[in-house]
Amino acid sequence: MMAGSCAALRTRMEIRIGVSEQMAPYQFLDNQGQLAGVHYDLLKSLEIGSDDSVSVLYFDSEDACLEALEDGEVDAVLSYRLPAELSYAQWATEPLTTLKLCAISKTGSLEDAEKEGQVAAFEYGTVNYSYLQHLDATSYLAVGSQRQILQALEDGRADVAIGFEDALLYQLEQSGESDEFTVLRSYLGEVSYRLVVHPGNRVMLRRLNDQTVNLRSGGTYDRIYNQWSSLWVQDTSYQQRVMMRKLWIALGAAMAAVLLFLAFSAILKRRLAALTKVLNRTNEELQLQLSATQRECLTQQRILDAAKLSMLLFDDKGQITMYNREALMLANQQLEGKNIMDVSPYAELLEGIFPPTETEDAPTVMNATKRLGETLFKYSARVITSSKTYMLSVEDITEEEAQKAKLFEAEKSTTINRVVAGVAHEIRNPLMTIRTFADMIKEPDCGDDVKAAFGEVVPAEIDRINQLVDRFINYAKPGKPGSIVTDASNLVRECLHLTKPAAKKNVIGFDVQLEDALFIRVSPTQIKQVIINIIINGMEAMERRVALTQPDRKLMMQIRTVSEDDRAVICIRDEGTGMSPEDLKKCREPYYTTKPTGIGLGLALSNELVLQNGGQMELESVLGDHTTIRLVFSKEHNA
Repeated sequence: MMAGSCAALRTRMEIRIGVSEQMAPYQFLDNQGQLAGVHYDLLKSLEIGSDDSVSVLYFDSEDACLEALEDGEVDAVLSYRLPAELSYAQWATEPLTTLKLCAISKTGSLEDAEKEGQVAAFEYGTVNYSYLQHLDATSYLAVGSQRQILQALEDGRADVAIGFEDALLYQLEQSGESDEFTVLRSYLGEVSYRLVVHPGNRVMLRRLNDQTVNLRSGGTYDRIYNQWSSLWVQDTSYQQRVMMRKLWIALGAAMAAVLLFLAFSAILKRRLAALTKVLNRTNEELQLQLSATQRECLTQQRILDAAKLSMLLFDDKGQITMYNREALMLANQQLEGKNIMDVSPYAELLEGIFPPTETEDAPTVMNATKRLGETLFKYSARVITSSKTYMLSVEDITEEEAQKAKLFEAEKSTTINRVVAGVAHEIRNPLMTIRTFADMIKEPDCGDDVKAAFGEVVPAEIDRINQLVDRFINYAKPGKPGSIVTDASNLVRECLHLTKPAAKKNVIGFDVQLEDALFIRVSPTQIKQVIINIIINGMEAMERRVALTQPDRKLMMQIRTVSEDDRAVICIRDEGTGMSPEDLKKCREPYYTTKPTGIGLGLALSNELVLQNGGQMELESVLGDHTTIRLVFSKEHNA
């Protein structure tokens, strides 16, 4: 009776689980865009034997998945990285799956792959360095995902690929290349996928842990895995030969041990020799362990030296433990035994970040830029919590930023060519008015009313000309990139004053609605360049549509500034030629253009400038109908 009462207290739960990264056959989007794979089937099987409802949600990246967990959009995430983080280790369940790491190479180069001088590719953070020594590789290529490992092997950047065995074999089987590759090392460690709940949610952790253990112990787990594993069957002749060779060696060693034991048992006087041999063998093993440790350090050093960035490892006291040649060259001094806070420029870059204060921990990952004198640095600081080690990577991007500045001015010059024609046309109208009054006042019968009108109209027209010229000069001269709080609607008005005269008024109209006092923190020069570029592109697109279709009405450009919660949005919509889905995906790439005479830098540079100013550019388009571009920034309360 008591058991029945307790069971009644167990309420039905709707459990939302987030997964990220496409890694077939464990988790991927199929041809219909639906989530599928071993993990999906296993997670859905958690519903079996319980009243719970399980929904699996896909996210583009693990950062997005973790953010959803923190925001409460999901109750747990499936990951093999998070359980290794100190802050999440105690909130992870028992393993849902354990994936074995292996090394593969092209079948034709199997013998060469075991020689020195080879390149091995692996996902950073998945392989224990002690296993890498068995490959005798001289250099290593660390990539960001399992998909990139096989790509590096196929395009010749690596000779050996180290990754999850099932994932690699599945991809080769699906691409029809399984016969071209062979497993070189069948075990190089393993990685476990676990469900991680929000820290503090003990009820959800206990519930998911119980369901995971029940799933692993039942027959459902084996049925699902066997169903999927049939898709990546590979010829295992090489592995069988290796296993047989090892078996014969083990058998021979066992027989030798038996004979040796019998011999030592029969002859008591040889016991001393036996003990000596044991001591020698122990000494050899210690030497091998020492050699393995030295080779692991050498492997780590090779990986650091292969990087083009300045990279350093240091402990929680700031003591530098490892660095590469680039870091030594940047410091221009010896780093051995130094504290990183005593070495420039690393001390200046870490100022205020390391060491962390007693009240707060250092962020797990931090990316930033900082200018020291004439040099601009981009740097990344990462905490490796498992070993209490910090990794700092630094890159000098001064020249790169100078090139971006040149592109900015070049794009502005291109836009000026279009704007100047409209300004010249706009100036002609007040000049004609002044000329007319000048002719009238010279007439002998010129009356007082004409003179009075001359005194009112001519100064107003001159002021109008001065305003046009001032706006054009302010836009054309080089601007400072510093960020200030400014009114987004005023930026749009200034851009419209320059661009509207360039529009063909008989075919293009403007629908403008601007919200007052909409403040954002940006570089006005850079954002005005973005807005003018978008308006000019929209007018050119509408002119091309008029030339192609000759519509029976004016095409309208709609411009809005609106407040959306804590965001300020600048929205520009043109009724031009629009873009296809393929063009929409590529339009922000440098040198990609759909215009007959374009060079493809305008939108790419605009997107870069918006990101530098802390905003986002959102695009939506329908081919032959319209294009909408939204610039979204954080809203400031006042100037």
